[in-house]
Amino acid sequence: MNWSASVLSTVSSDTEPTLVINFDTAKYIFNVGENTSRSWLQARRNWRKARGIFLTSVGTKRCTGLPGLLMFFADAQMPRMDVVGPPGLTHYLASMRSFLWRSQIAVKTVDAPASPSAPVGQQPDPVYRDSNISVFAIPLYTDAPGSVYFPHVWNSSVQTGDKRKRSPSPYTTSKRPAPSTADGDDSAAATTELVTGSILDRLLAKVSVPGFSPYDLHEEEAEEWRRLVLSSMFPYVEPPPEPKPAEMKQKGKKAADAPPAEAAAPAVPGENPGAGPGTPNNAIPRALHHALRYTRLPLFSHQDANGESHAPPTLCYVVVGPRVRGKFDVQKAEALGLGRGPQRGRLTKGETVTVEVDDGNGNKIQRVIRPEDCIGPSESPRAVIVLDVPTPAHIDPLIKSFSESAFYSRYHSQSDENRAEHPVELVVHMCGQGVLEDPRYKDFMNGFSKDTNQLVASREHTPDPLTFTSFGSTQLRLNQLDPELFPLPHFRLDAARPLASVPGLPPKTQLLRSNITVGIRPPVDPTIDPLSVEDDKFHPVVASGLPLSLTSSSLEIFAEAKRSVEQRHADNAAPPKPGDDVLLVPLGTSSSLPSKFRNVLSTLVQIPGWGNVLLDAGEGTWGQLTRAFGDDPSCVSGVWQILRELKCIYISHVHGDHHIGLARILAMRQRLQPQPAEPLYVIAPSAVMRYIREQSDVEDLGVDRPENGVVTVPAAQLNWKETYKSRMHAAQPFISRRASWNAVSDMCQSLGIERFTTVDVVHGGQCYGCVIKHKDGWTLVFSGDTIPTDNLVSAGAGATVLIHEATLGDDQEEMAKAKQHSTFSQAVDIGRRMNAEKVLLTHFSARYPKMPPSVFSENSFPLAIALDFARMKIGDLWKFNAYLPAIEHCFEETAEEGDEDEVDLSKVSW
Repeated sequence: MNWSASVLSTVSSDTEPTLVINFDTAKYIFNVGENTSRSWLQARRNWRKARGIFLTSVGTKRCTGLPGLLMFFADAQMPRMDVVGPPGLTHYLASMRSFLWRSQIAVKTVDAPASPSAPVGQQPDPVYRDSNISVFAIPLYTDAPGSVYFPHVWNSSVQTGDKRKRSPSPYTTSKRPAPSTADGDDSAAATTELVTGSILDRLLAKVSVPGFSPYDLHEEEAEEWRRLVLSSMFPYVEPPPEPKPAEMKQKGKKAADAPPAEAAAPAVPGENPGAGPGTPNNAIPRALHHALRYTRLPLFSHQDANGESHAPPTLCYVVVGPRVRGKFDVQKAEALGLGRGPQRGRLTKGETVTVEVDDGNGNKIQRVIRPEDCIGPSESPRAVIVLDVPTPAHIDPLIKSFSESAFYSRYHSQSDENRAEHPVELVVHMCGQGVLEDPRYKDFMNGFSKDTNQLVASREHTPDPLTFTSFGSTQLRLNQLDPELFPLPHFRLDAARPLASVPGLPPKTQLLRSNITVGIRPPVDPTIDPLSVEDDKFHPVVASGLPLSLTSSSLEIFAEAKRSVEQRHADNAAPPKPGDDVLLVPLGTSSSLPSKFRNVLSTLVQIPGWGNVLLDAGEGTWGQLTRAFGDDPSCVSGVWQILRELKCIYISHVHGDHHIGLARILAMRQRLQPQPAEPLYVIAPSAVMRYIREQSDVEDLGVDRPENGVVTVPAAQLNWKETYKSRMHAAQPFISRRASWNAVSDMCQSLGIERFTTVDVVHGGQCYGCVIKHKDGWTLVFSGDTIPTDNLVSAGAGATVLIHEATLGDDQEEMAKAKQHSTFSQAVDIGRRMNAEKVLLTHFSARYPKMPPSVFSENSFPLAIALDFARMKIGDLWKFNAYLPAIEHCFEETAEEGDEDEVDLSKVSW
């Protein structure tokens, strides 16, 4: 059984390391940071055999891509997914229930034990096992000295006292014993049931009590609540396999004697959530359904037995592959008298067989044949180790975990005997600042066999090439059309400190780079995927230092577009208008799904002299900001200054493609030193406000720190129709009308805004556009997702610029109505009826991964199509009319093999 490990993404401005372990029958993914789904599109790899996801930490660094990837998998009709991670994983995933729910997939989480499941000196239980791999998890803590395994207890409440210590049972995908995969251990891992009757009864009793809040639950009840939430999010139950013809025949004989079967009760959405194949189908009572979806989760915290909080653990993984049986020697078998037939199969399964043979004198005798008589010795299971070491404080716990455990020490050894019995073919090191060059860590790396490949991901030592090179090659062309309007993304081909400058590393150490593959069985040193090299049309050009060579047709079309713009400048000497210098930077312009050329929705509004506003924040927004402005902390126009001047994030609605990137931005803001002097105001539906508070339980996002933290304001509170304010969901404990109004007043004052209002639009549930009227005399209107609505026309009358969604082409009007989106012409018509001066269209379906069908015609206002990374001053939006033929030609010339695959993805619906 051959297998390998490949690198989907590495540490960069817009990605974190993601490793994929590949078997013919399955793939296993280690970490899903921001832009994992988009990286998969760029790499053009098949994801359909993915079976498990393993996370080294819970939070925005390693998990931001998890919801997008699960939706990706569900819409690709993958029936189940197992997700393993540190304590807090189930809470983290359950916090996404307002937008992450799919009936097509069953998702099971395993929160790895916060301490080992076996005493030191004994083999630990795997956190995951199937026919291919056994995965062992090593928790690393940094806040308890003196012990390899720290005495932390996972508690889910602030309550202290007599707490029962719990650790989840190890997981297997079947109730049958798993095949032997490590050290001859063939015991079956137990399967945990989803609902324990007594706990469920207690929860039902509590829900019926007036004033009940899940926030007050703790221990088993709190954990059961989270798992019920997860079941309601992913209720898929895999149908039983079709019976074989022989079974059908046998059943047919008994059918006449059997009583008629009762019809099955119809399924209620969200109320019949099977935990997946091999586990019971436990129904969620109706009484729980509403509470599971709309009330706040129980509080989650990492505490010890004394109730003291500690930093969450980081997990490292030891992945042990299958024990491959030896080769069957046909000649030996025949010499022993074993012919062809089922007995050979029994031997290969480890059984002893008896055959009749001639003793040479014409007499028949019985001969016992053992597997070792004609089958060579089995091959030792090969291993991959994944290490996440975020700080130098994690180094000593890591070293002790290997040195003081008889089991793990076998995998950290230079002896030939251990190498033969427990071969480690690959170690992946994800190193935080200061880790790699620490002498302790280099000594630890040198403790592995000299034949072991070691791949290092470290920001200090890794270049920062562009991840999405398809987009980059297009931007190279557009940059020659107008370098101010279409700047190149920031990248770095040289590391700040090259790996070669680090002395004392093992000989087979190299950087973890995207698109490299390491053979595990048979062992093969790291090799780059030739297809990724062939597809990269960006880096060879920028490395040459020469401008991109354009075709003669491109040169001609570009020259004509430039002449048109110059002529317009010469003919129009009108004085500037209010808002002309306001800069619009589309960071993502796709709907639902990203493509190689477009990220999901987000638009930065830079108001000179005042600050920045972000309209929606889909997954990957932080990476887009970093690529657009650069990550040099000393640069006055870099991403850190953009983040410092960000004063408002507006989230239009709860669909994931509009806010999955929000938590990552808040987490990065926490890293600013010194901290901003003013708060960041997040205006969003109440479900999003609840979601980021629940995520704050596992990672500090700075929420509710009024002096300079994150202040949330419910979008419904700012509705342009005064009578609609009563619709605000005030039942949430974190919503205060008076505090919200005071916060909005402070925000408007800090940004120079005269009035900020929300507009209820039509897109299912709570969805709002917004109107920003600035005291300098300009007005910006943002539609959010919506069908054409008179509310927006009335609320935004006379707007300086309208940013409107234009998801589908005019030939898809019926589909647009069904999905509650607008077509291109409908969006333009809203601008015309609103009497807007300018219109910017965005949020294009994945049917149009590059350019949507042209809708430009004679309009009374400038009309522009948003492109990722464009720098659009409101006063210069008219340029797009002149540039459109050149832009369309540019995308035609950058067509790549496989682009049609992205169009196929447009069939899915998020």
